[in-house]
Amino acid sequence: MNKEIDLSVSCYGETRELVYDLVLLPWGATEPHNLHLPYLLLQMPRSTQMHLDMYTAMGFVATPMGYSEVYNAMQTGVVDGFEDTACSTVTGGTYETAKYVVKSGHATASPLFVASGMTWDKLSEQEQTWLTEAVEVGRQACYDTFKEAQDNAYKSFEEAGMEVSSIDQQAAMSACAPVIAKYCEDDSMKAVYKYVQEARKSLGFDSYVGMEDYMDMFS
Repeated sequence: MNKEIDLSVSCYGETRELVYDLVLLPWGATEPHNLHLPYLLLQMPRSTQMHLDMYTAMGFVATPMGYSEVYNAMQTGVVDGFEDTACSTVTGGTYETAKYVVKSGHATASPLFVASGMTWDKLSEQEQTWLTEAVEVGRQACYDTFKEAQDNAYKSFEEAGMEVSSIDQQAAMSACAPVIAKYCEDDSMKAVYKYVQEARKSLGFDSYVGMEDYMDMFS
């Protein structure tokens, strides 16, 4: 296990050549968080073609950029905006370069524990229990503190005189429907999407939102 790298601050160039046994990442993250795509220039996580397709469908023009470069890029007009969590925008100081904040609700931060089977099998049953319990404590702590941290971040935005609004989520989801349908042509991707939608339904949330024209593929 490499103990000298902090993925919350280390850039991709420092981490891509290293070998890891265990990695803790935010849910959905596939890389250190400070390699991002500024967009329409919007800054967003540079992970997969799926992200590019999604943001393109919503009308953005995405381009790769290191997170540490975003502040200067915003100041100089190289990018027009960036995508990030409210909390990270405050801790990173990038909110100082913006005048507007748009709430999207398209992402959240939930710790995900990842370990290779080889590494996990080398641990004793007691060590596995310790890690599992520690991850559960971290998950609950994230849940308990996230809303408060978000609320405090938006207070910082308002105090800075930024204009806060919300995205039209229905319109955004409808715009992304063709992208979802495209990737759900892959059976494994479709299985994941169906699982998430059924979970939403079981929790009382709307499911398959915006996918009315594509429901045949999920039957």
